[in-house]
Order: sequence, then structure tokens, then C-alpha cells
Amino acid sequence: MSYSMFITLLAVGIIAMFVYVAYREKKGD
Repeated sequence: MSYSMFITLLAVGIIAMFVYVAYREKKGD
């Protein structure tokens, strides 16, 4: 695995987690 790919996957994971939390809070409201 290349370093750039690791950074990309990490960024995608952080964005996905942020979207999930925002969606969950919006749905629970």
C-alpha cells in the first residue's frame, strides 16, 4: 500500500464518520 493511498483512505474514513454522525443526529432530532 502506498502512502498516498493510505492518506486517501484515512480522509475518506474521517469524512464518512462525520457524515454518519451528522446524519444520525439529524435523524434523531
